[in-house]
Amino acid sequence: MEIVHPLVVVAVSPQGADPALLREILWGLEEESVPFRVVELPGSCEQMAQEASLISPLGAGVAIGEDGWVIVQHRRLPRSKPLFRLLIRGCPPRLVRELGANAARLVKGIPFKLAGSEESR
Repeated sequence: MEIVHPLVVVAVSPQGADPALLREILWGLEEESVPFRVVELPGSCEQMAQEASLISPLGAGVAIGEDGWVIVQHRRLPRSKPLFRLLIRGCPPRLVRELGANAARLVKGIPFKLAGSEESR
């Protein structure tokens, strides 16, 4: 799969992702004005995040796993050490949206939103 436009790749499994969860991730990216593309990829959440980061022209990928994890990955990081990893079961939607925003901030080179900070409210 070749993607030529600068964007963050958001990977979901072929079985799909929770629509509400996906929507929060995408809203976080939109809030930071960073384009994205949602793609289906097979594998574990770690594998999907790594592949998404490798096919993203900006080097950033987000994966939503069937196991309840969301991972933000950069192509220069090892698969076993992603930038962010969050088990989203029971998480407030705001935290999930922050993951999308932080994926965007990664490529923009600006400070991350941190849970509990004034900026993240």
